[in-house]
Amino acid sequence: MFSGRNVSQTHIALSSTRIQATCALMGQATGTAATLCVKLGVLPRDIAQKHMAALQEQLLRDDVFIPLRPAQDPNDLATKASSIFGSSTTTGQASLLTDGMSRDIDDQVHHWQSDGLPAYVQLEWEKPVDLSAIEIKCDSNLQRNIMMRKDHKVNQNFGTEIPPELLKTVDFEVRIKGQWVKVGQVKNNITRLVKAHFQSQKTTAVRINMTETYGADHVKLFEVRCYS
Repeated sequence: MFSGRNVSQTHIALSSTRIQATCALMGQATGTAATLCVKLGVLPRDIAQKHMAALQEQLLRDDVFIPLRPAQDPNDLATKASSIFGSSTTTGQASLLTDGMSRDIDDQVHHWQSDGLPAYVQLEWEKPVDLSAIEIKCDSNLQRNIMMRKDHKVNQNFGTEIPPELLKTVDFEVRIKGQWVKVGQVKNNITRLVKAHFQSQKTTAVRINMTETYGADHVKLFEVRCYS
């Protein structure tokens, strides 16, 4: 498998795929495919012919965007929750956090946004589930250009600082026998994809408590996932 500018393509296709960010994403896809080859004991050709869906699901979980391809991970227990709701809402609905689309696209809303801070999102299951991981995708303002410039230009389209919309502080709780237990906390977060891994717990609910951004007076989430 190859990644970057040495892939087989016409000179017309090279005009877009030669860009560094595109090359980087090809590298991520290739690395993920190689890992899947080792895990399944198959050759690269087999990934394309028999395991493409598995490769796409892992890439989507890792926050890669694949146009017109919503996530359908059968291991994601968040999609099996009986209810999901937020402490407050200004745009979107909390139920959209499990619709498989981790960003707004083509003027379609796929997010939940709070009315002020602090705020929380809660998931409930009718029967206890075993959980050891919670993953969320927050707002890094994908609508704004983030580019390397020699002049360090900063305006409404270009910036060099952490996006003010990005979630900075969050903690994760699970409900065990009627009591809320904190299982993870992230401070000074600088990534869109935030993960909490913890010892497996049998729980009937998850609560994601968001207390601070880098400047915005609200918080926006695009996806919530839960795994055993």
